[in-house]
Amino acid sequence: MKLRVITILLLVLLISILINSPVFSESSEIELPAEMEKMFFKNKITVGIYSGERPPFFMENEEGELYGLDIELARGIADELGLALEINREADSYQELFEMLVNEEFDMVISKFSRTFSRSKAINYSIPYASFRWSLMLNSSYAAQKGITEYPMHYLKEVSDIKVGVMAGTSWENFAEDLFGKGEIVGYDDWQHVLDALRRKEIIAALYDENEVIKSIYKDPDIALFSTVYILEDKKDDIALAVPASSSHFLSWLNFYLENYDISYTVNELRNKFPEVYK
Repeated sequence: MKLRVITILLLVLLISILINSPVFSESSEIELPAEMEKMFFKNKITVGIYSGERPPFFMENEEGELYGLDIELARGIADELGLALEINREADSYQELFEMLVNEEFDMVISKFSRTFSRSKAINYSIPYASFRWSLMLNSSYAAQKGITEYPMHYLKEVSDIKVGVMAGTSWENFAEDLFGKGEIVGYDDWQHVLDALRRKEIIAALYDENEVIKSIYKDPDIALFSTVYILEDKKDDIALAVPASSSHFLSWLNFYLENYDISYTVNELRNKFPEVYK
């Protein structure tokens, strides 16, 4: 009987040792990759967002509070990590936003940030969480003058005496240069200025994503009086999260987050989610 009691006590002791060992203990310390350790050490994640607005991705409500798809994404990622969210909006252009990320002034960028080959040389992109087709707006008077009645890209790619308007300091400058190698690319600091220039025929075409063009037409149907919109089916603008080149593990985590919650938006889905933006 005494031997049996001793045996039972020894088994209980052994089980207790195993349960409290590092192998079984949930509280055991795990060595994290450097980029993750940095965020957990400061107990927050710093997200870079352009200083302006890009509805429905980020914008201010009547109380001056930020909201939109990118803000929801940033909050969701911070919550999943159990970290506080810090938003840095010091960048006054997308080029500056890119350079600050290269210098690791943010943990990541969520800012309607397009994937490009040139940026990918210095930073890492996630899988896209939104994707739009490219849209070309062609001045109707110019089209009539040149006898353009159908898809215009075959003609426009071969002529040099054209001016195409885009948003300055964005990936669209590079996109337009690649598309219209012989033409002149004119950058404007605001999309409305691009539309005004197209109306006045200072430029003969404007290039942007379908989301921005649809928003513009909803707000100003008269755009149809001076321009024709063409969708470039073979061209796509992928919007993604971005992290410094050194943050490969965090990139994998972000891709898993996007896949796990099935985060991938089209124009129609954004219109349904943020109807106020398209009025």
